[in-house]
Amino acid sequence: MTNQSNNYQAWNDALADFPHNALITEQLSFLLRYAVLAPSTLNSQPWHFIVHEHTVLVQPDLSRWEEATDLSQRQMYISIGAAIENFIIAASYFGLSVSTSLSPFDNGLFSVLLVCEQSHGKMTALAPLCHAISSRSTHRGLYRSEEISPSLLRRICEISYDTSIHIIRDRRQRLIVGDIMLESGMTAFSFSSLRRGISRYKRSNLTRDHIGIPGNTMGFSLIKSFVAPLAIRLFNVVRLNYKQQKDMLRSHTPYFVVLSAKTDTCIDWINTGRTYQRISLVSESLGIRSSVWASPIEMDNGRRRLADLLSVSKPQLCMRLGYGTAYPHRSPRFPADAVTDIII
Repeated sequence: MTNQSNNYQAWNDALADFPHNALITEQLSFLLRYAVLAPSTLNSQPWHFIVHEHTVLVQPDLSRWEEATDLSQRQMYISIGAAIENFIIAASYFGLSVSTSLSPFDNGLFSVLLVCEQSHGKMTALAPLCHAISSRSTHRGLYRSEEISPSLLRRICEISYDTSIHIIRDRRQRLIVGDIMLESGMTAFSFSSLRRGISRYKRSNLTRDHIGIPGNTMGFSLIKSFVAPLAIRLFNVVRLNYKQQKDMLRSHTPYFVVLSAKTDTCIDWINTGRTYQRISLVSESLGIRSSVWASPIEMDNGRRRLADLLSVSKPQLCMRLGYGTAYPHRSPRFPADAVTDIII
């Protein structure tokens, strides 16, 4: 373990430090500093990178996969997709084109090969998204009722990697989605194995770990952040906080967004992660906050209800969207070099 400041150092990199005149391996290693800032399920950061010449191989790291909360590995691959999107945005900003290909890895797992080539000048139009990578954080609190302009919503809907985007703003549908999220959460937390899995990733506000979710990202006081892991392990905290959760979902979530796909494969999950991360970065650059709720997707009944409501085949991700009432705390990160191997 390192001191507390070190587990947040990954957030301090600057675009101005890009090594323009260095070897391609050094440039790709720099860009991975932006990949590791992607959100991930339980802030588990389940990725590993191998840099060789002009390629980056992105592999799942099963040591940071929580089976109890992600049996299908959907959330793990969505997390990896978000990291890939960060990398591609940063690479494009510095004039590198990136092609992706999926390949079998080990024991039924898949990896993603990123091939990078110099193809154009600096894409300054991507600067707001690059800056949003290092300013973004998940906002799990209350959102204002303020409407998002139709032009901004259209901009969000234009983002897609073979993934359908459904923005839910009709009040009747929002109430139904909120109820689905709340009921799915109560169902999920009724399983002791899932509660134990989540509690393993809950951290105090003073954590020195590089993974996990500190209590202050949930709005917890210092004392509550120390108590939370035990409470989550022992009790159905969604049921205990039913009124507060219901109020947040019904009265303080002006928009829900559901991402769906036609099939349910690893590539669908990676594309969902890429789409979600692009949405979150575009939103962040415009002052709009977001947060993901996994339980409506991981609980079969919740997923069926979302599919029926929206007339879609395979819902993959459910998120809240809106203008936040406060700026949320960030979660710690492993530095890129801790999760990267460079092959000379």
